Amino acid sequence: MKARTLEISIPLGLIIVFTILTVIRITDVFNISIANTDQFNAQYVIGISGLGALAAIFAIVISISLMAVQFASQEYSHRIMNSYIKSFMLWSLITLYIGTMLYNLWVVGFIDPKEADTMITDVSTILQFLCFLMLVPHFIFTTAQLNPLYIIDKILYSVNADYLHSLKRFYRNGRIDVPSNMDKVLSVVEIVEKAIIKGDRDTTRTTLEKLYLNYTENTEKGEPDWIRQYFMGYILRIGQQGVLSEDDDIVVRTIRIIGEVGETAGTATAIEHIRTLGTAALKKDYDVAVQQAIDSLLSILKKSSDIAEVIKIPDILRNLVDDLMKNNKLSMLNYLLDNIAGTASSIADAEHARIAERYIDLLEKIGLAAARNELIDVSHACILAFHRAGIAFVSRGIVSYDAISSSMLRIEYATRNELRAVKSQIDFVIRDIEKHAPAPAKNEIPVPPKAPENGGSVPDVPEAAESSDAMDFSDLWDKDDD
Repeated sequence: MKARTLEISIPLGLIIVFTILTVIRITDVFNISIANTDQFNAQYVIGISGLGALAAIFAIVISISLMAVQFASQEYSHRIMNSYIKSFMLWSLITLYIGTMLYNLWVVGFIDPKEADTMITDVSTILQFLCFLMLVPHFIFTTAQLNPLYIIDKILYSVNADYLHSLKRFYRNGRIDVPSNMDKVLSVVEIVEKAIIKGDRDTTRTTLEKLYLNYTENTEKGEPDWIRQYFMGYILRIGQQGVLSEDDDIVVRTIRIIGEVGETAGTATAIEHIRTLGTAALKKDYDVAVQQAIDSLLSILKKSSDIAEVIKIPDILRNLVDDLMKNNKLSMLNYLLDNIAGTASSIADAEHARIAERYIDLLEKIGLAAARNELIDVSHACILAFHRAGIAFVSRGIVSYDAISSSMLRIEYATRNELRAVKSQIDFVIRDIEKHAPAPAKNEIPVPPKAPENGGSVPDVPEAAESSDAMDFSDLWDKDDD
């Protein structure tokens, strides 16, 4: 059962059971008496125990509970105190104690305990026993209130389909703006942000998983824009707090979740959020987070059907290459190339010609940069990626052999003649890709230009032109802090 259900059902169940016992005693159905007829016993039960002891216990329990919850509120969020004050358990305890004390006060004030019959004493005894018994669940649930995950569970339990669909009235002009006093997930995010600052990774990880689970559960039968924006905005906010608090683990997890969302729906939003977190991670030198951003973008590239948005991914990676080169992050470049090479077959299977062309342009950019900076390992990795992509694209007729061979020849021309191993590898790859090309029509066999030999001058061969509809993301991958 959910924690919220238990918090209501347990005290309510106790109250119902003891109410039945009280009714049975008042109606004297079974002719059973709990108390004896001793006058001193009646005075003690009603006066001393029923008033003095209960009043002292009530004051101590409530004071200590409020102090403990207030401490937790200061550590995490004032939402913890709000949750405790509004809890059914607290108000059940308060009502029960006050009701029992008022009953005993009425008996003491209007009825002489020496003359009271045993029924009045029995009712007081039953109520007092219930008061003491209620301290057990109150202690358990108050202790649970000190755990932020308990509060988060209670809040997310109420974030159901009805609540989410009610947010439609706040969705205007493609944006959703929910008032803070009505925003339930905002309460969760505030607690998580404090948890990140305190280094409480367990709370943050668990909450991210619960938010994603809540999102998927409420979008199985369709995904209105306002629901996606509502959750994605807050997941991004958690990731940004992770960057500010220098917690790369949280950033990685956030990017992974956003990437999983973008594979099926909301591709544009997912790409934008991954780019935002990737930019911040790059500035902070969180290589693991940048690697996750690369993985998520390429996963979206392979799985998403939103071609209009997916085609932007190679452009984002092109701008990333500039910063990686500038900061001499060679291992990251090799990682990028290895993962790019793994996406070639998926692109070829989907026959996305425009994406394949951008893909080749990206490899050419990396290869030219590696050649000019004499990064031999990067050059070899780039040529291997060209090899896999070239065979996949050319064999399916998605990209022409001429386009791929021209890109590789431009890299060869930019490579110094002393780097014979690189040049030989390029020549081998070009010839091998040609074997997989469809047979050209007669008199249409292209003759690619030859690379200069024996230290000859390097021809002025232009680089591949930027696509006219490519987006400029260079500012977003700027490594320098403002």
